[in-house]
Amino acid sequence: MSAQLAYMSNRAYVFQPYMWNISNPEPVELDGRHYRTNIIPLNAFLSGPAAGGRFGPGTGIDKHGERAAWEAPRSVSYDWYDEVCPEERRKYLDCGELRAKMGLIESDRGLANTTREMLEGISKALLEIDEPCVTLTGDHVFTFSAFSNRVLSTWDLLQHSPILTKFSWSPLVRGIVARNMHLFGDVSRWDDLSSRPRTTQTTDIPGLLALHLRRGDFIEHCDNLNHWASVWGGWNSFSGYRDRFPLTLAQAANMTYEERLPYYLPHCLPTVEEVVYRLHIVRREWELGGRDGERKLKRAYLLTNAEPEFKKELRERLMADGWEHVAMTSDLLIEQPEVEVDLAADMMIGEYAEVFVGNGFSSLTANINLLRMARKVHMDSIRFL
Repeated sequence: MSAQLAYMSNRAYVFQPYMWNISNPEPVELDGRHYRTNIIPLNAFLSGPAAGGRFGPGTGIDKHGERAAWEAPRSVSYDWYDEVCPEERRKYLDCGELRAKMGLIESDRGLANTTREMLEGISKALLEIDEPCVTLTGDHVFTFSAFSNRVLSTWDLLQHSPILTKFSWSPLVRGIVARNMHLFGDVSRWDDLSSRPRTTQTTDIPGLLALHLRRGDFIEHCDNLNHWASVWGGWNSFSGYRDRFPLTLAQAANMTYEERLPYYLPHCLPTVEEVVYRLHIVRREWELGGRDGERKLKRAYLLTNAEPEFKKELRERLMADGWEHVAMTSDLLIEQPEVEVDLAADMMIGEYAEVFVGNGFSSLTANINLLRMARKVHMDSIRFL
């Protein structure tokens, strides 16, 4: 969203590396045993305009916020920004003061402007500034709730924006998927999926159902979601989706924790039996929706951090239910330099699978769904636990 704001302001987006811990540059320990690099370059994850790629001609934005003939400014790294925009050249804008000046209300609770109104309002203010170097300070431009259902207001902008239409995974990520295509289907079909235009409906890994099965921290987080009476939001709440969370926000708020429990666990932390049954139903409904057997789901891929025993039982049960092959994140052949971006490979597989089943409470699921929507896949191919 920050890259989109910069694009709408006809300014170069300044991107930073991903940092596990911004206050400590040392390698981090996860799950009490795994050490990972703390600072990972953005280009290790993705390519495209948000990471410095070309926008193409006719993508500029004029002073009125309309498309112009020139090419939009390319995104730059923070190190380069630091070099070309020293302190004396920078204009600092406090986000809170800017919103107040524009009459915009941003809040995690209560009345707030839509995320689109925030984008358009702040980009308008930035377009009126002549200084070449602008740094936003203070509060976040967008709070957490900007990515609730309010974010859907930006879809009409994003679906035509080069930030999304020219998004691509990095060569490192694409290499992981290419090397492991034998787990998903016909290896001969691989032709660098991520470089294709996101303009037509396309099935890129036919016969594959990808499932995002979040475990680990979700064992505790799902309980928190119940306590908070949360519901699906963000890119998991497009009106055209076939699946909906069974409770509205108002219904959940008016129920006790115990009353909500049967609704939350199957959708957030399902049992092996519930997963097997859910994938059976999704497979059947998808295949019945086709013509003359044109739809056939044969393989399953699980984006999961589940415990070994859980994975073992689930694989056996899915195979017994008729899946020809079941692969999981832990089955990927990954070389040492790729370890830091394995999650991005999972996301790419989910994006290009014939059918994707996600966790409606997960932001990772939401981002995969956004990428699938950008590729104009069949809405029925986006399902939920």
